[in-house]
Amino acid sequence: MRHEDRRLRRHQGRRHHRVLQADQGQADALTARVTEPSLVIGVLQFELWIHDASSLKDKRRVVRSLKDRLHRDHLVSVAEVGALDRLNLALMAVSLTGSDGARVGSVLDRISTKLRSMTDAELGETCRELIKVEEMGVSGRDELDDDAIAEEMFRRAAESAQPQAERPPEDSQ
Repeated sequence: MRHEDRRLRRHQGRRHHRVLQADQGQADALTARVTEPSLVIGVLQFELWIHDASSLKDKRRVVRSLKDRLHRDHLVSVAEVGALDRLNLALMAVSLTGSDGARVGSVLDRISTKLRSMTDAELGETCRELIKVEEMGVSGRDELDDDAIAEEMFRRAAESAQPQAERPPEDSQ
């Protein structure tokens, strides 16, 4: 009907539309117990020995293919972090974040298994690390608020605008 075009219509099947299901006695998300979120950073560093690389172009082809495949299959960040000029060696790192350390660890283990089965290259030494942010001493809030940062920016801008002769001498340490 033309006058009811903005009214929410129900799904035509047996079940209610998913937006309307909350009225059927399901738990309300707002009343659910909220726990402190935890952050786990997973890092996997590894050596990749590349067979039959006669130029840096051959090495880049293998490295780029691996980076794209790992990112696509596991949604991780991948980077070549060392030995950039060596033809047959690539030092690489994979990282991902999550709230469940077991899940992060299992993803890194699956990546290690996939790397061992590569045909273009051979896996060398690996180092796997799980870092909990709470153990790093990082707090959830910044020490400085926006006003303090703005004041510091204005103070530095004013100091840089003063002519050199008017500036007070800097302390030498």
